[in-house]
Amino acid sequence: TFASGLASVLACDPDVVLVGEVAEPETAALTITAALGNRLVLAGLATDDAPSAITRLLEMGVAPYLVAGAVRCVVAQRLVRALCTSCRTAIRLEPAALHAAGFADATDAVEAHAPAGCSSCLGGYRGRVALCEVLEVTDALRELVLAGARTARLAQAAEANGMRRLHDVALARVGDGTTSLAEVVRVLPPRG
Repeated sequence: TFASGLASVLACDPDVVLVGEVAEPETAALTITAALGNRLVLAGLATDDAPSAITRLLEMGVAPYLVAGAVRCVVAQRLVRALCTSCRTAIRLEPAALHAAGFADATDAVEAHAPAGCSSCLGGYRGRVALCEVLEVTDALRELVLAGARTARLAQAAEANGMRRLHDVALARVGDGTTSLAEVVRVLPPRG
């Protein structure tokens, strides 16, 4: 099984371990144990955002004190197509268009770009770029995990510590011409 394979890898005492995906409780427990054993453990976990990763580990049965002690950082990422810089066209997105796209808290218009298409791209896009939400597990966040806080409270505390939500990062990438609003809407669900 995946868990027995991970256990075999850990028996070799590596300094760095990459776990493809933590999908069941046994793998979660081994991954957390490996992280507590003075190793750098990088692991994939399917969640909607960074704070949900902590909640997901708890739902898999990992004790809160183990999660608080082992997790240092969580990065949620989504890949979006990048606009072709040779042919993108400037547009202005009014708040009503942003609201319709799921950005309910947008109050100002955004100068952005839209795909056009040229001989050096595919339909106005060329390459990809990552949208990243980075949650640093601080002492305050550890205390919330130990107290049994759920995703919304963890997200609130992380935002107070400077974490930018995926939607905020996406809107910034639309505003700087990296990608289009249509591409962000394709990849991210409306903000809940």
